[in-house]
Amino acid sequence: MSAAPARLPAILVVEPQFVLRRTVVALARKLELAEVDEATGTGTALALLKRKAFDALVLDLEDVEASFGLLRQLRDGEFPSRRDIAVCLTAAQPLGLPLQDRAAALGATACLPKPYRISQLLDAIGLQAG
Repeated sequence: MSAAPARLPAILVVEPQFVLRRTVVALARKLELAEVDEATGTGTALALLKRKAFDALVLDLEDVEASFGLLRQLRDGEFPSRRDIAVCLTAAQPLGLPLQDRAAALGATACLPKPYRISQLLDAIGLQAG
């Protein structure tokens, strides 16, 4: 009797830029690295996080306050996901020291400025391409 295939990690990609979001999602799916859900903003992400447990989160900082609020809720255990999942923050502008400090205080795994290499993102959330 063969063992059941290992479950792919579930990741949520929150990215308002269509092309970037679809590139990340398509690559992760094509390489069979993860089961991916996607959201264009924190409102949709909030609904997904309430319904499903994720193993990692990619969170754009387009709306800084909403994004940090979502991260705080995650770290406070308000969702089915573990509190300590990998979280990679992405931003169109370099993060200044105050935002870097805030991200670190909330346990962000990484902060990547755009544009970034997909390999950097995968490494930041603990996924490795073959």
